[in-house]
Amino acid sequence: MRKLILIITLFIPFLSLAQQSPAKLNEAAVNERKFNPQHSFVLANNAYQLALEQNDSMQIALSLKNMGVAMFFNAAFDSATVFLKKSLEYYTILNDSIGMSAAANNIGLAYKNMGAIDNAEKYFKQSLEIDYLLKDTAGMAYGLNNIGLVYQIKGMQKEAAEMYLKSAEIELYYDNEYGAALDWVNVGVVLAELQEFEKSNTYLNKALGVFIEYDDPFSEARALSNIGDNYTEMGFYDKAEKNIRKSIQIREEYKDWSGLSSSYLHMATLYQTMQMNDSADFYLFKSINLCMETDNYRVAVLALLEKGRLLSTMQEFEESNDYLLNALELAQNMEYEPILNDILSILSSNYGELGMYEEAWKYEKMLSERSLNYVEKDEIQNNIPEQNPETESNALFSIQNIIIGILAALSAILLVLLMVRRK
Repeated sequence: MRKLILIITLFIPFLSLAQQSPAKLNEAAVNERKFNPQHSFVLANNAYQLALEQNDSMQIALSLKNMGVAMFFNAAFDSATVFLKKSLEYYTILNDSIGMSAAANNIGLAYKNMGAIDNAEKYFKQSLEIDYLLKDTAGMAYGLNNIGLVYQIKGMQKEAAEMYLKSAEIELYYDNEYGAALDWVNVGVVLAELQEFEKSNTYLNKALGVFIEYDDPFSEARALSNIGDNYTEMGFYDKAEKNIRKSIQIREEYKDWSGLSSSYLHMATLYQTMQMNDSADFYLFKSINLCMETDNYRVAVLALLEKGRLLSTMQEFEESNDYLLNALELAQNMEYEPILNDILSILSSNYGELGMYEEAWKYEKMLSERSLNYVEKDEIQNNIPEQNPETESNALFSIQNIIIGILAALSAILLVLLMVRRK
């Protein structure tokens, strides 16, 4: 795990720092954040020091936000929240609504990547409320997308897809095809979770074309990784490996650690499906280690599940259970509903194979109780129409009612401390 205190000590001396302005340094920090987040942090930190000397509260707030975002791109999510919360305090004192919304949204994203979904929901809600008051349609679209992320993690795929598509509708209405493409990727991921792999790839490929056109390698890699994972599920292994390997190359080149852990996991899934267990184990090891280093709990729980599944197929049931119990603890704390059934099912089977029938019954009972409480959802394919980018929908202007409904349904509760049990 990257330690905040170590990152703060990074400093690149400027020969004429006193002659620099905080505004110019912050502008440079923004330009550097995706491709060199550590240097971006240094630039923003220098801006912060100058702003303090000049007692420039606005630049202090901006510098703190830029330091937090740099930490986010460096996959140091816990450190990111420290700077972003301080930035939010300054923006609140300044009554800068735009800054407050941006800081709150970024805090939500950091918590989402840490697996603290309730806290993410809290800050996403705060950001969306502000954008609604500002009548900021771009912010509203982004806020709806983030609410979709919360729904998706909680296993509410139909509701998540509706939020993503409503967000894309707003983006297209204002001719922002790039923004819509970000939403299409999320729709593709939801459809894959619902086993709609061909339809998923339709959305993902549409988004991929936009990302290539706009020269966004980070989003391109995300689309490629998910396209490849779909090809794995469809049995097109050559296509799967080609797409996933390309996503790995891009993410390694640009040091996209958070995304790279996901690409490693997709490659592991491919090799596991092909019964190439040694290769699958190699990529699972890389994915889990990277997740733990970067606090990427959402991918970690998936990687731990797949490691447990692989060991179970190899009849190494006790070791499999070690990974699965870690996955179960994380998934329960995160309220990560979509994979709980898989974890419980394998645990029950493993304990049965070990002759530990009381434990096997315990997890089978948990699985049965979840099944009894499950409410069957309509097929999503009947609820997601294909989009026409040239269509302007009058339904856009009913977005106010949708947001009011969302905000009324959302509530912020305390952060659950996520701890990974060690063997």
